[in-house]
Amino acid sequence: MYKILLQIARTGIRTERPPQLDAALRAMAPRLSDEILALLGRALAIRHVDAGSCNGCELEIHAANNPYYNLEGLGIKFVASPRHADMLLVTGPVSRNMEVALRRTHEAMPEPRLVVAIGDCGCDGGIFGENYASRGRVANVLPVERGALPPALVAEIAYNGTGRLRGRWEVVLPGDEQPSSRDLLTEATLPPEERPLQRRYTQLTRFNVFLPPTGRIVLQGPDPALLPTEVEGLYQVLLRIEASDDKEADSNLGLAGAGAGIVHSGAVAGFPLPVLRYFVGSVPAGVAPGELTLVAPRAGAALGADAALDFVWTQAASATLYRLELADDAGEPIFSAVVQQGIGSYRAPDFLREKSAAGALRWRVVALGADGRALAATEWRNLRVSAGDSREPIGLPEPTTERSHSVKS
Repeated sequence: MYKILLQIARTGIRTERPPQLDAALRAMAPRLSDEILALLGRALAIRHVDAGSCNGCELEIHAANNPYYNLEGLGIKFVASPRHADMLLVTGPVSRNMEVALRRTHEAMPEPRLVVAIGDCGCDGGIFGENYASRGRVANVLPVERGALPPALVAEIAYNGTGRLRGRWEVVLPGDEQPSSRDLLTEATLPPEERPLQRRYTQLTRFNVFLPPTGRIVLQGPDPALLPTEVEGLYQVLLRIEASDDKEADSNLGLAGAGAGIVHSGAVAGFPLPVLRYFVGSVPAGVAPGELTLVAPRAGAALGADAALDFVWTQAASATLYRLELADDAGEPIFSAVVQQGIGSYRAPDFLREKSAAGALRWRVVALGADGRALAATEWRNLRVSAGDSREPIGLPEPTTERSHSVKS
């Protein structure tokens, strides 16, 4: 024992120094604790269920539960039994072997209860989607509240130097054209002639902050109340960093023999910025998950001239594609579109208003298998569309803007 103690005294402490407490975490901790106490009157108990993930999200959850973040000190703890849980945290696409277990876990939780799906797979099915072995996103199995306030977003940014950081927060709505990798680059990373070609999306807010020479900053995201939640689908929040006009980063083309003018080159990043995602979705009341059913427009709806021709349906469990069919009042086909699995909506072109006699249309959706054969079909539903400038209320109880490539019949 004496030799061991002597060896310990000679060796000393060889572990690394404990990390300094993050200033952002220090400021967030009391606010988070107060919100949990105001909502529940006690700690937030979480029951985690792996419904079929690759364990990538589990690694992040375990990291968040380590002593550095001190979740239990903030009033958040994980429990083993769903009967003790306030929130069900689901990771991965829901495999068919886990569907019943996930439902039973949810049913065993006391009211009120929360359901949170994290990761691409939990939110939209990820690369797995819906197939013979997977139900896809969690919203296909468990109810997810529409219109709920998303959590606050922050971006932790590492940088060199100092100066101003200018830019904006944007959101990609369901149905918008997806951003490319060049769209996700900072503006200063692109040549000057390509900067105006970056796609722009719905702007949430702008920021203009000073970067101290510390090499790291936590940028607060947009107010959660500004994040849209009315339409079902996947939303993507983009951090768009604009070229800084700090003189230290300016490039004088004349001095370089490359022409005339000054090019602002501050805030360069040689990689696409990560995308923050959240999903809004639910199973309509009275509809069994996995059942092909028309959602909107409702039967007999009258769509005004300013209303988008949006069609929404629930998705069949075994379908690979969906064919949206539109016919006139006499039953003659006038348009069809093929939509891939995972997208339960389509925005039809406006020229259909002129092709329909007296504004009368009929529509239905056919679920197709991998071999192209019809697996299921909905009933035909009637609606009326106006080509004038009327202001009739639209027939969408829950509108959507998702779209895909169409095939004109």
